Amino acid sequence: WLVGFACLFAFVALVFEPLGLHLCGWEGLEACKDSSTVGFLWHLYASRFDPIFLSLPTWLRVMNSLDTLLFSWVYLAVALGLPLGLIDSSPALRAFLSAGAGALLYSCVVYFAYEVLEEAGRADLPAVAVINLPWALWPIGVLVRCARAGPDPKKRL
Repeated sequence: WLVGFACLFAFVALVFEPLGLHLCGWEGLEACKDSSTVGFLWHLYASRFDPIFLSLPTWLRVMNSLDTLLFSWVYLAVALGLPLGLIDSSPALRAFLSAGAGALLYSCVVYFAYEVLEEAGRADLPAVAVINLPWALWPIGVLVRCARAGPDPKKRL
């Protein structure tokens, strides 16, 4: 399951977010919702569930950029490193993945806290949770897998 979600998250970070948020412009979801499928899908999510994305504050722009610039490497490292056995043989890779997973988990906690504390009256919190919860659970799985890494397959997830 870690590899499957890593591939999905890498696609979102490297294709979906850049096309929807970066190429449309930070305030451009309204303008590009009719000109691209990705813009339409981002606008649909924002207008129905999470209106903060209709006018992104700077801190959330930074967090979304981190997903593309930083976390995409973590997703790709899990997608490639787990099937190839590199997580079990490379302490350096485990250290990188642990740091990246910890940072991703932290950013999810910040995002969810903001949604609950500031957006509860506007956002559809159950929908936001269902859609975004995999990004919070996956790094926990990565941290557990890194902690159990090694030559003994009985210790692994």
